[in-house]
Amino acid sequence: MVNNTHRNFWLLLCVLAGILILWYLSFGLLAGDGQLIMPLDDTYIHFQYARQLASGQPYIYNPGDAPTSGATSFLYSPLLALGYLLGFQGLSLGYWAVGIGALCYVISAAMIYMLVAEQTRCSRIIGGLIAIAFVANGPYLWAALSGMETLLFTLTILSTLYAYKQKQYPLALLFSAFSALARPEGAVIALSVLLATLWQMRRLRWAHTLPILAILTQPLVNWLVTGSVSAAGNQAKSHLYNVTKPPSERLEIVLDYFLRIWQEWLSGTSPVDGRYSSAILFILAMGGVLLAVRHGLRQKQITSGVLAFVWLLTISGGIATLETAFWHFKRYQLPIMALFFPLSGWMLLWIWQHGYRLLSVGLAMTIVIVNSWTLVTYARRYHDNIYVVTHQQVAMARWVDENLPSDARVGVHDVGVMRYIGNRATYDMVGLTTEGVAPAWRQGSGTLYDTMAYHALRPDYFAVYHDIQALPLLEQAGVFGEELARFVVPLPQNTVASATSTQIVSRPAWFIDPEPHLNVGDLASEAAFDYEWWQSESLGGFASVVRRLPLRGCIDEGCTVLDGARIITGGESFTLPEIGLGNTHKITLRVHAASYARLYVGCEHALDTYVIPAMPGFVLDIPLSYPAEERRFCIRVDGFYESMGYYFAEVYAETIAEPPDEPVAIFNGVSSQGELLLSSVQYQLQENFLQITAQWYNTG
Repeated sequence: MVNNTHRNFWLLLCVLAGILILWYLSFGLLAGDGQLIMPLDDTYIHFQYARQLASGQPYIYNPGDAPTSGATSFLYSPLLALGYLLGFQGLSLGYWAVGIGALCYVISAAMIYMLVAEQTRCSRIIGGLIAIAFVANGPYLWAALSGMETLLFTLTILSTLYAYKQKQYPLALLFSAFSALARPEGAVIALSVLLATLWQMRRLRWAHTLPILAILTQPLVNWLVTGSVSAAGNQAKSHLYNVTKPPSERLEIVLDYFLRIWQEWLSGTSPVDGRYSSAILFILAMGGVLLAVRHGLRQKQITSGVLAFVWLLTISGGIATLETAFWHFKRYQLPIMALFFPLSGWMLLWIWQHGYRLLSVGLAMTIVIVNSWTLVTYARRYHDNIYVVTHQQVAMARWVDENLPSDARVGVHDVGVMRYIGNRATYDMVGLTTEGVAPAWRQGSGTLYDTMAYHALRPDYFAVYHDIQALPLLEQAGVFGEELARFVVPLPQNTVASATSTQIVSRPAWFIDPEPHLNVGDLASEAAFDYEWWQSESLGGFASVVRRLPLRGCIDEGCTVLDGARIITGGESFTLPEIGLGNTHKITLRVHAASYARLYVGCEHALDTYVIPAMPGFVLDIPLSYPAEERRFCIRVDGFYESMGYYFAEVYAETIAEPPDEPVAIFNGVSSQGELLLSSVQYQLQENFLQITAQWYNTG
């Protein structure tokens, strides 16, 4: 009889989920003009990696490029690649992705039911209502049909919890290993289950190796393929990688995000997204945690409820390190939020068993009703975001496919659709899919421009927003160049598919300095010189800026400099090129002279002092001398300056000049090394300017 009840409910769940899925997909097809378009550009990043994997080029986003780890899920890309090999190619790969998401969505609901429902009638009623509350929750249905790995990760978490609750520990270890492969934060699931089962079983089994292997697999493969154990997504999105802010400020942001996550869970609402769940669900879930803790203390066991609470705490802490923690209707939070359903179900059972049957059913029904209302909200959001992707990213990608040369490389912010549908090699300005670029995006327009301009994969065209992050400064400096096409779409409320309403295809205007130098802002050039920079104080804003300014003292045509600059309030250091013994390094520091500043040159102590005059709006070249025996150059600043780069020359051992017999003028107090004598001055009147040549003498 119990098995029949479970089977009947399973059929009911499938029918209900099927109706809701068809409802959402009909909205999506309507918004996509009859084609199944995914509501997120990020989905197409997975699609492109899957297409490349199916063609035998794993981890390679653009054919011929270096491998990158932009697909954060180790497990999801192979699943998509399987669909691609089975014939789900082009836009039809969306059907395969939606099929995976929908299947995981339905099985996750069944897992929630089985976690709560046992042999008793009351548990089956409460389990059924809680499972329906999950199916009727708009954010989960939206995520299931978004083409992302969200519900796959959700299923691995719930399956792990179910197997652990049933004391099927080898199976729990296996599912926890899949969690670690589905998402990097799944490593917490795997490690905690490993420790919990060791505690429960009091002995080591072969299955205990599975979580360890899973935890190590993705970092190890990343390291072997890309040279870095960290996925590119972490470098591009984590607050901890944002070197433009001091560590204490980064930790404050992470703590603020962590508290905000739990505050929104408590309220069931978000200031940005509005209502996404019933507040009663979270309150009951925390009650379920308390019951689990009490039971665990009595039995001296790590109960499934305690394990679930550990996951909530630790994974929410990990999510709080991401700038994207609240993006895409809580895409990163939804998998662990699914734990609220079984936890609340256990609390409702306790209420029923203590004589409050009507209260228990009433609370469960309230959760179902509130969650059901979100179905309407998220159906509209599913439609609206697909509409935006269809009429902006997809439209732009198709224009690029039809109008730009086949060998062109396009600089993009939204890298998924442009590569997968536009069929052009891309330069990912954010750095998910282009090697070594993520830090440049984080540090401002200066590093973004310099790294891009001198990169081996420098884009031939742009297809980007001009009004987000540091990109307005690139537009102001004229980097985007000639506009070729513009794609504007009205953004409905709660749009997450596009950053702004407008993206523009253009032909860039690069300024490439052919002279070899340390190009401050170009990450590759900085690495070649072992360059370091530091701040003594934060001026706010980005740590670098791109400038298009005239070069002071240059009278020829073409004296405008387009270059990135780091804003230095502390200092810089780097390794000098080798020169002959007894000679002197002749170093030219190029700066934007935005403000008066005093420079102290030398590592152990100041060897000399220089002054940057206040010339805002001009680029200034400052000549510096440095001893040949010094291999490391250091400079500190009192004030701040915008450092664009360093040029090097070797000055051979000089004969000591004699002082002038009758100097034209003598200046005192302007040099730390004695008087400054003006030896001679020559004037020459040209056609439209006066040329003055002055010779100086200094005892230093």
